[in-house]
Amino acid sequence: MAEVMPQFQGGEKGLKVWLSQNMKYPQESIENKEEGKVVISCIINEEGWVNEPRIIRHVCDNLDAEAMRLVTNMPKWKPASQDGKPCAVRYVLPIVFSIASETARTTQERRAFESGGHHKSSERETLKDETTIVVNSNNGELSDISTEFIQSIKQYENFARFSEGMAAVQKKGKWGFINVKGEEVIPCKYDEGARIFSEGLAAVMHGDKYGYINTKGEEVISNKYDWAFPFCEGFAKVILNGKCGFINTKGTLVVPCKYDRAGAFSEGYAAVCRDGNWGYINIQGMEVIPCKLNAANKFHDGCAYVQDSEGFWCYINTKGSKVPKPVFFYDGLAKIERNGEYGFINTKGEVAIPCKYDDAQDFSNGMAAVMRGGKYGYVNTKGEEVIPCKFDKVYDFFEGRAAIMIGEYPDKKWGFIDKKGVVAFISDDAELIDLFYEGIWR
Repeated sequence: MAEVMPQFQGGEKGLKVWLSQNMKYPQESIENKEEGKVVISCIINEEGWVNEPRIIRHVCDNLDAEAMRLVTNMPKWKPASQDGKPCAVRYVLPIVFSIASETARTTQERRAFESGGHHKSSERETLKDETTIVVNSNNGELSDISTEFIQSIKQYENFARFSEGMAAVQKKGKWGFINVKGEEVIPCKYDEGARIFSEGLAAVMHGDKYGYINTKGEEVISNKYDWAFPFCEGFAKVILNGKCGFINTKGTLVVPCKYDRAGAFSEGYAAVCRDGNWGYINIQGMEVIPCKLNAANKFHDGCAYVQDSEGFWCYINTKGSKVPKPVFFYDGLAKIERNGEYGFINTKGEVAIPCKYDDAQDFSNGMAAVMRGGKYGYVNTKGEEVIPCKFDKVYDFFEGRAAIMIGEYPDKKWGFIDKKGVVAFISDDAELIDLFYEGIWR
């Protein structure tokens, strides 16, 4: 978390007005009475542009698409700053769709946005004082952490989520890493902030430049970049002199820093932006889809959701050709709806999980959230309801854990659940869930 967090033009009120003026509530969603909150995680870079948006809480295809359209078309924010210098931060944008509010569009109280993404130090201290918290361990499952672990992390001013058995921590203004036992295995000596480990490497800053270290704390890629991001599919985005490029795990600059903005690689392709227009490059750095699009998202199952040069949203394949709306598979299963009930099919088109739920989310980490009787639970890929439908709100599983909520305001409780259904409640405040769920990225 930066000293000064990013701010939309005109502040929170300005953001509400902008969303109200620019939201196009899908007519199909109004007819189907679809409403709810789409939560989007993104990075607001040092120039104030919104980068790498991804949905971490789905509602339905139409509202998901409209939320992505809004975020990808946002004007510049006032960027976050640290020590007086602009910096990039991860931010969480919950966008609320309400049919009643859509009908009463003239009112300025429309709740199109509920601010999130920053965490007060007092809230963080409350978290540290809990007797039990949960973190991701090496085997990808949740572990209950002892009182000794809680005591050990009280020395740190800040900490991020665990990834690959390591978590970044801050002490006396410097960053290092602890393991799941709470041991400081990489000393707190790095400036500005350390990113999560991904593919065995983490970006760290010395002075005013970023490089990468391995899990032993050895510097494997020298500090020479203005900003550096986690590795994905063997490549990491780096920024030099305000331009984006990509390096491989050996530190070789395989895609020169020449793009204004860029996303992470997915299925061998990365979205890149030049002069305000988006296209795609492959792992050789070749621009295989020209930069002529207004907006572009990651590829999944060979398709990407984009906005063409005329402002229309559509799906394209890896050749850049428009294709019909695809059926997306996650963990080998795709959500279907029949007669108002939801289930899943496999890649052969066979019904793998019967349509018997009132609602369902896509699979993530081998689990899918399902709803029956107004309460959520989880099924595994075999269709077994391994976690009963008893929660009021749930998030996707990520690295063996998921955030859940029980109760309503003011008595609601947030916590984490593992794949065995073991719950550890840690807070009354959803922002602390975001802190662990998303991590703190300076």
